[in-house]
Amino acid sequence: MTREMRMTWDAYHRVASVVRDQFGGEKALEYLVDTKLANLVRAASTDPDLARDLPEVVAEARRTFDPEELRAHLDAAEGDAGTLDRLRALLLL
Repeated sequence: MTREMRMTWDAYHRVASVVRDQFGGEKALEYLVDTKLANLVRAASTDPDLARDLPEVVAEARRTFDPEELRAHLDAAEGDAGTLDRLRALLLL
Protein backbone atom coordinates (compact mmCIF):
# COMPACT_ATOMS: atom_id res chain seq x y z
CA MET A 1 0.00 0.00 0.00
CA THR A 2 1.35 3.41 -0.88
CA ARG A 3 2.18 5.85 1.88
CA GLU A 4 -0.58 8.18 0.67
CA MET A 5 -3.17 5.39 0.70
CA ARG A 6 -2.02 4.28 4.16
CA MET A 7 -2.39 7.81 5.52
CA THR A 8 -5.81 8.20 3.92
CA TRP A 9 -7.18 4.94 5.32
CA ASP A 10 -5.66 5.57 8.74
CA ALA A 11 -7.56 8.88 8.77
CA TYR A 12 -10.79 7.17 7.65
CA HIS A 13 -10.45 4.64 10.48
CA ARG A 14 -9.86 7.39 13.04
CA VAL A 15 -12.95 9.20 11.83
CA ALA A 16 -14.97 5.96 11.94
CA SER A 17 -13.87 5.47 15.55
CA VAL A 18 -15.04 8.96 16.49
CA VAL A 19 -18.32 8.46 14.62
CA ARG A 20 -18.85 5.14 16.46
CA ASP A 21 -18.21 6.79 19.84
CA GLN A 22 -20.47 9.76 19.17
CA PHE A 23 -23.22 8.34 16.95
CA GLY A 24 -23.05 4.55 17.19
CA GLY A 25 -21.80 1.61 15.19
CA GLU A 26 -24.35 1.85 12.39
CA LYS A 27 -23.27 5.39 11.51
CA ALA A 28 -19.61 4.30 11.58
CA LEU A 29 -20.45 1.44 9.19
CA GLU A 30 -22.28 3.83 6.89
CA TYR A 31 -19.26 6.11 6.83
CA LEU A 32 -16.50 3.53 6.40
CA VAL A 33 -18.20 0.72 4.48
CA ASP A 34 -21.01 2.38 2.52
CA THR A 35 -19.02 5.44 1.59
CA LYS A 36 -15.27 4.97 1.72
CA LEU A 37 -14.90 1.23 1.07
CA ALA A 38 -17.68 1.12 -1.54
CA ASN A 39 -16.03 3.99 -3.44
CA LEU A 40 -12.69 2.17 -3.33
CA VAL A 41 -14.30 -1.05 -4.61
CA ARG A 42 -15.84 0.81 -7.54
CA ALA A 43 -12.59 2.64 -8.35
CA ALA A 44 -10.51 -0.53 -8.01
CA SER A 45 -12.50 -2.13 -10.81
CA THR A 46 -10.73 0.17 -13.29
CA ASP A 47 -7.49 1.05 -11.45
CA PRO A 48 -4.95 -1.77 -10.96
CA ASP A 49 -3.04 0.17 -8.28
CA LEU A 50 -6.17 0.55 -6.18
CA ALA A 51 -7.07 -3.09 -6.81
CA ARG A 52 -3.71 -4.11 -5.30
CA ASP A 53 -4.45 -2.06 -2.17
CA LEU A 54 -7.96 -3.42 -1.75
CA PRO A 55 -7.14 -6.61 0.23
CA GLU A 56 -5.23 -4.68 2.88
CA VAL A 57 -7.98 -2.09 3.22
CA VAL A 58 -10.61 -4.83 3.50
CA ALA A 59 -8.55 -6.59 6.19
CA GLU A 60 -8.52 -3.37 8.19
CA ALA A 61 -12.29 -3.01 7.88
CA ARG A 62 -12.67 -6.59 9.13
CA ARG A 63 -10.54 -5.71 12.17
CA THR A 64 -12.58 -2.58 12.82
CA PHE A 65 -16.02 -4.21 12.79
CA ASP A 66 -17.33 -7.53 14.08
CA PRO A 67 -18.26 -9.96 11.25
CA GLU A 68 -21.87 -10.16 12.44
CA GLU A 69 -22.05 -6.37 12.54
CA LEU A 70 -20.77 -6.19 8.96
CA ARG A 71 -23.12 -8.94 7.76
CA ALA A 72 -26.20 -7.37 9.33
CA HIS A 73 -25.27 -3.96 7.96
CA LEU A 74 -24.71 -5.16 4.40
CA ASP A 75 -27.87 -7.28 4.47
CA ALA A 76 -29.89 -4.15 5.28
CA ALA A 77 -27.91 -1.76 3.04
CA GLU A 78 -29.42 -0.16 -0.02
CA GLY A 79 -27.45 0.76 -3.08
CA ASP A 80 -25.86 -0.74 -6.13
CA ALA A 81 -26.38 -4.52 -5.90
CA GLY A 82 -23.11 -5.25 -7.66
CA THR A 83 -21.11 -3.13 -5.24
CA LEU A 84 -22.89 -4.65 -2.24
CA ASP A 85 -22.22 -8.18 -3.56
CA ARG A 86 -18.56 -7.31 -4.10
CA LEU A 87 -18.31 -5.90 -0.56
CA ARG A 88 -19.88 -9.08 0.86
CA ALA A 89 -17.45 -11.24 -1.11
CA LEU A 90 -14.42 -9.17 -0.11
CA LEU A 91 -15.44 -9.16 3.54
CA LEU A 92 -16.13 -12.92 3.29
CA LEU A 93 -19.69 -12.62 4.53
